[in-house]
Amino acid sequence: MASAGIGGTTSWKLFGGQFSAAIAMVGFTLAAIARLSLSQQQPETKWFDGRAAAESTKTLAWRFAVGGEPFKVNVTEQLAVTTFTNRILELTQDLPSLDSPAGNHTQVTPAMRQLRGRDLHDRQTAYATYRILDQQIWYSNKSNWNEVRSSRWAAALLTIDVLGATAAAARLAGWIQLDLLGIAATCSAIGVAWLQAKQHDLLSRTYAVASHELSAIHDRLQMIHDEAEWASEVEQAEEAISREHTLWRASRSSLR
Repeated sequence: MASAGIGGTTSWKLFGGQFSAAIAMVGFTLAAIARLSLSQQQPETKWFDGRAAAESTKTLAWRFAVGGEPFKVNVTEQLAVTTFTNRILELTQDLPSLDSPAGNHTQVTPAMRQLRGRDLHDRQTAYATYRILDQQIWYSNKSNWNEVRSSRWAAALLTIDVLGATAAAARLAGWIQLDLLGIAATCSAIGVAWLQAKQHDLLSRTYAVASHELSAIHDRLQMIHDEAEWASEVEQAEEAISREHTLWRASRSSLR
């Protein structure tokens, strides 16, 4: 679409022909082909559903492995496994676009059973380190990454605006005849549309809030010495992670 926009705002000629019109034609043709391909294959929908399934499966697996709600360690393993497999089945039914898993896979792995069988201290350590701390660091890094991208794009758009104003002044003064103003306007519009699609600023704030929330949860986990309280705290921690994913998916779905 960038080439189509630039071609449509200029009037370049080459060998007596409308070169800018040719650029616009090629740009619109390629855009139409890409749009048709995306509408048929729907890669974004499959990717969103895939991430939703992965996040939901991960939270269920951690709840089961460390004895969080609804998989408290005081319930029988048979009941816990049945509840887990039923939750996974409900999840796959809600996301019909997912491909069937290849091969023979066990939903409840030996590692999950082994961790579930350990004492509270071992489960606390594993959960705080490999779930909460890992996720908190990931959120923090993603927040910083999006903040940097947001700043860079803001600087780029400001530069384009300044160049566009300069080009307009130069043309008014008769110093140049080339239509740089139209090109600058097109590039600026493309940049704004890209920023709205990527939502770097919103994602930076969302990830930062999630990171701070998990940091507080990590501290609270260290003070728990009761299984019932532990099961409830794990549930709250997983709900905090699920909230971030829900907000992320809502922000992306609004653009589809």
